[in-house]
Amino acid sequence: MRVRFIPLIVQLLGNHNRCIAAVVHDLIRAAWLKNCGRGAQAWHALSDSVRKAQDLNLHQKRRLSENPSPEDFWNEQWRRRVWAMVLIWDSNMSILLGRPRLINSMDCDAEPPIDCDIPQDLESLHPSVAQSFASDRDRPFSSFSMNLFMYSLSQKINDIRDSGADKRNLRDYTVVQRLHFEILSLLDTLPPVLRPGNADYSWDLQMPVIPRQRQKIYTGVHSLILALHRPHVARYLESRQRAQEAAFNHHYAYFGNAFFSIDASIVLSTILSVYPCEDTSVLQRGMLAMQLAMGQLGLIEKQNELASPGINIIRSCYQTIKDKYNERKFGAFPNLSGQGQTTDDSILNSGNLSTTHSGQFVPEFGVDMNWESVSSSFADPEQASQLGRNEFDTPFWIDYRQQVFTDSTFLLDGTMDGDMFGPF
Repeated sequence: MRVRFIPLIVQLLGNHNRCIAAVVHDLIRAAWLKNCGRGAQAWHALSDSVRKAQDLNLHQKRRLSENPSPEDFWNEQWRRRVWAMVLIWDSNMSILLGRPRLINSMDCDAEPPIDCDIPQDLESLHPSVAQSFASDRDRPFSSFSMNLFMYSLSQKINDIRDSGADKRNLRDYTVVQRLHFEILSLLDTLPPVLRPGNADYSWDLQMPVIPRQRQKIYTGVHSLILALHRPHVARYLESRQRAQEAAFNHHYAYFGNAFFSIDASIVLSTILSVYPCEDTSVLQRGMLAMQLAMGQLGLIEKQNELASPGINIIRSCYQTIKDKYNERKFGAFPNLSGQGQTTDDSILNSGNLSTTHSGQFVPEFGVDMNWESVSSSFADPEQASQLGRNEFDTPFWIDYRQQVFTDSTFLLDGTMDGDMFGPF
């Protein structure tokens, strides 16, 4: 049965019962809509899931007996897992799409689920054994290990939003630094088989899903680091470098990763063009990252509606970096003086990035970039008729790119204000 018919069937049969299955249905629907580029519909489906979960009091801690039966224990674990997934999606949709959070963390005291698979025979694994297993730092992984990590990551998203660290007018930059290292420290809590960069690969051949989960964790961490530092790239050189390095780690071909690759490409090309780099190898690395992103999106273009407009946008990002590389390699390149605060002398003296002084150099964005390749997506009437279905289309990414540019240049001279792209 095709997935798109499931919501219609559920609507016809009724979806108003107070049951966890209704919560899961709306959550799956939100995930499918988001990955198909239908952001507003996904957010509304998520809202339905949140309200149904709260109606079931999944957000509140339940008091169990000191020695619960295996059935009661595992049923409680299932409730916690469903609420964890709802919380994960709410926090991630809020920081990626700029939507308000649907869940107030102050209203929630539900405990997280344990990292242990729920057995088919609930009587076969005693709760005390399961809890002991889950507390072992070197435990084997479970089917929920990745989601439990994403749950911890969602707590950091709430910390970012609550502290205002996602706003460029944050006064205390140490908040950003603290959150950065707290996010990275979460990787140490993973089972060895899922730790990116220092993993136990012995299970990869037996369970091909593990490398994908490992990459999804890696992408989730770097996406959050990118979102944390992006508002501060104009003011702090450290954030500029952190965001740039995070953006280099986003290109992997699976269905749900298209959004992150496009986002990272836009941020990377903006940083490298607004704050030109003295080291041409960094620009070369940026061009290679753009080519890799386009190639990976091309692999899923027929399955993912985000991929086609994403390729056009990333092609323009590639051209922007290429123009800066040619300018640095073959043309006059002004001697730029540093701008922006830093809290780390080693970063300031590293020499990898050079910032723009407002009175010396103004990048000519509207002239250098080939926007014909971007607007060509409107030339196909059939594709144009589908723009209402895919909200993450070319205009969405153009608006987002303009916002990234504005955040990156608000401290510079007024000559850089206005439309990054010129007439379109």
